[in-house]
Amino acid sequence: SNSGKMCPAVTSITCTMEIGVFPADEDPCYLARKAEYAQRLPARITTKLGEIRSLKQIVMSGLIKIEEYKHDFLWPYKAEVVFAIREGAVPLPMLATSQISKQRYGDNLPQSSNPFARPSAEDAEKFEVVGIRRPDIILVKDEAIRWPGRNATYFDGSVHSDNLKMLIEVKFPGDELSDNQEQDYIQIATRSRFGVMRVDDSRTEEQKQYDEAWRKHYQPGSQHYKNPIPLAPLPS
Repeated sequence: SNSGKMCPAVTSITCTMEIGVFPADEDPCYLARKAEYAQRLPARITTKLGEIRSLKQIVMSGLIKIEEYKHDFLWPYKAEVVFAIREGAVPLPMLATSQISKQRYGDNLPQSSNPFARPSAEDAEKFEVVGIRRPDIILVKDEAIRWPGRNATYFDGSVHSDNLKMLIEVKFPGDELSDNQEQDYIQIATRSRFGVMRVDDSRTEEQKQYDEAWRKHYQPGSQHYKNPIPLAPLPS
């Protein structure tokens, strides 16, 4: 059924909200177009961390990050924000720590761009940090405010108001969400603001073969994903 389909304009995939309701005042095609690009790329790679990650996920996040950088992080969508999960308290997004960022952004710091961002041992103990999560997408309420979390006091004592509109985890075919992930994501966003967007492949066999041939022509290794390969025009 097309009833739950988020963006009928994008035909090679079907995006539906499996959990949660996509905000009515946001453009559902923004994420669908990114997912369409990502879905047409190879399946999985192993990262430096040794994690096997859906390459689709990395590509989709990368496309959003490019726009974040371009807009100086004043952007409603934030990809892969690192959150410190706390014992019974609001999780904290890890913010940029460099002097350059502090001079440039003052008290409106963006999230850290370092996937390995962690609180200091002292802060982790004081704030009862029990884990780290990196949800796919945080949608914020006010893009003029870079803080991507809920109402909380940060490690440095600064107080931030609730700017989290929705946490959206994207599931490409074959991706699963663990119960632990879900619990942590609900702690980050609250249950009512936690969403899972499922992406299903709607390409015909012919289109899949066409994409496969195009991809082989480019022979991309993982190092090439910094500059995404151009997508083949889909045969009509």
